[in-house]
Amino acid sequence: MNEDLTFLVLHQLQANPKQTQLQRSQAIGISAGRTNDVVRALIVEKPDPTPI
Repeated sequence: MNEDLTFLVLHQLQANPKQTQLQRSQAIGISAGRTNDVVRALIVEKPDPTPI
């Protein structure tokens, strides 16, 4: 996944947490489907809070 795109999505999530996914994708300039892919990947790839 593109790290720049991930950063943009995270920035939008933090700046506007109540923003819809369509609004978020329009603000970033990507499709709603691509935004959905990035958000889903972030949920799946969240770091484990307990270090080994």
